[in-house]
Amino acid sequence: MTILFDQCNENLAAGNAIKLFADYKVDVLIGPTTNIRTTDKKLTVLLFFFLAALPVFILATYYNVPLITWGMTSSAVLDDSPRFPTAGILSVGSKSLAIAFREVMLEYGWDQFVYAYSLEGDDEKCETMRDDFQDMIAYYGDIVLSYTVQIMDLSEQGLLAVLKDVSTRGRTIVQEDGSYRYPWIERTGPDPSDHEAIPGFQRSIYIADMQGQGQIPKNYSTFNSEVIRRMKDPPYNCTDACSAIEYQTAATYAGQLHDSVYLYGMTMNRMMKTNPNQYRNGTAFHKYLNGSFEGVGGPVEINEDGVRNPTLFVLTLDANNTSSTIQMIEVNQQTAKVTKLYTNEAQAVWSNRKGIRPLDEPICGYTGSKCPANVLFEYLGWFIAAIIVIAMTIIGAILAFVHLFQ
Repeated sequence: MTILFDQCNENLAAGNAIKLFADYKVDVLIGPTTNIRTTDKKLTVLLFFFLAALPVFILATYYNVPLITWGMTSSAVLDDSPRFPTAGILSVGSKSLAIAFREVMLEYGWDQFVYAYSLEGDDEKCETMRDDFQDMIAYYGDIVLSYTVQIMDLSEQGLLAVLKDVSTRGRTIVQEDGSYRYPWIERTGPDPSDHEAIPGFQRSIYIADMQGQGQIPKNYSTFNSEVIRRMKDPPYNCTDACSAIEYQTAATYAGQLHDSVYLYGMTMNRMMKTNPNQYRNGTAFHKYLNGSFEGVGGPVEINEDGVRNPTLFVLTLDANNTSSTIQMIEVNQQTAKVTKLYTNEAQAVWSNRKGIRPLDEPICGYTGSKCPANVLFEYLGWFIAAIIVIAMTIIGAILAFVHLFQ
């Protein structure tokens, strides 16, 4: 196995790819970067990082070498088998996220939303996702992106200003900040601000790919423990250096890396039965990717384009402020199958909203201008004038009556 690091630089990635394709004669490219090693000298593998995926995909096509990508390689641009006929994609792309988002919108009777994003720490992912959302809207034509806003100031004042702005344009807000964190996972113990953040999380719905952990948490937990245990064995022999608490959990997408290597092995096994001399022929390899197998966290299905049909999960906080999975969405290219994991929507989804599903648009509109004005406030001046006239009339009558009897 040969590992080169591209430092998230597409120029360096392209140079390293050429070196590995031309000089090292790699048999397969598996990306993105990870710190895995192997003692198997028979198989030469290249691991690459997702931000540099595009030039590497192009070069893999040029050199006609098999490629399997995983992790956070999310751009729908890569999901193009005619353009990249040597590539298999195990990662969950933003195209699939957009399709799953549409299903959630339709399920709850919503048809318009606001897209708010920040480029903090990632200049590409959020814009890529925005473009894929717009492509999804154009394809289906049944929901509307009413407003897009880039969050430039991540301070409390900056975020409040953005929320005030978007509240006049939409109620469903897709917020993409470049992270794949779950808000209810504590990495360093309780934080004093956790309690203040709960009301916001109570009103939020999340669509997640479970970060490569799949559908069966028990299976992934077993895999996670096995990864940590085996780090102490040869050839790693990582004992004292790996004893710190931060090294007791496998990397986020370790399960997906496992499934990528397993997919390569299964595909190569099928290929060797009919075309054993074509193991480095990327276009020939691609034809054998289609199929399914049991991955670390559940079933993995690869469609005829060599792209994973992902299963996405819809989560929210329940009445006890515990993360709760409310839907499972199986995406197959441009279609999706939704499985609701609840029987009582009011309790399962809207427990923090008094059991009431939010309207797509408030009754009086986002700015409150669509409802008839309150008659009292609209004609307040006339009411005051009338009251003054009546009061003066009564006072005048009383004074006249008193004067008459004097």
